[in-house]
Amino acid sequence: MKAIDRLKNRKPQEVPEQSDIVLDAVFDSNSQTTKVSNLPSQPPVRGLIETTKTSIRLEKELYHEIEMFCTDKNITKETLFEALFIQARNNRQLEAAVDDATQRRADRKAAGKTRTQMTHAANLNNQNADSRV
Repeated sequence: MKAIDRLKNRKPQEVPEQSDIVLDAVFDSNSQTTKVSNLPSQPPVRGLIETTKTSIRLEKELYHEIEMFCTDKNITKETLFEALFIQARNNRQLEAAVDDATQRRADRKAAGKTRTQMTHAANLNNQNADSRV
């Protein structure tokens, strides 16, 4: 008997029913969402929150200050960022933050160009030194 035939004829493994289920979840295929309801003895659940992985660059001093703040308050940098964004949006302070972010972006772009020029100059100096040898 070939391996493919053995796989086709294999019976699915029986799994015993679990008795320690905490949440009842219902998947709605029309809206592609999962609805979660708690058992009566459980505290209310805010819901299943879908997150995404991201990476951001921060100024070193600000990063350390944010890190210490979050550690002191027992929160994460991600949840702090989310909360600050929501608060700024709700209090209509988002435009001021955008103005600051625009200036910071321009400063970083200028610093990047300066670093690039310094690298090019260093490479030219190295090439000139090598050609003299």
